[in-house]
Amino acid sequence: MNAPRLQGQYDWYLVRQMENFRNGTRGVEGDVYGRQMAQMARMLPDAQAVRDVVAYIQTLE
Repeated sequence: MNAPRLQGQYDWYLVRQMENFRNGTRGVEGDVYGRQMAQMARMLPDAQAVRDVVAYIQTLE
């Protein structure tokens, strides 16, 4: 899917990017891959869900 690797990224960076996808700062028209991520990020109901997903990503090896 041409997605960047999430494992190994700083938690604060992942939270910020997920929030940017959720609020429409990223994943705008013309950004094909970002639009895919924005759709997924918008499925998360709140900031706690974002932090939970990021915490899970941090456990991956």
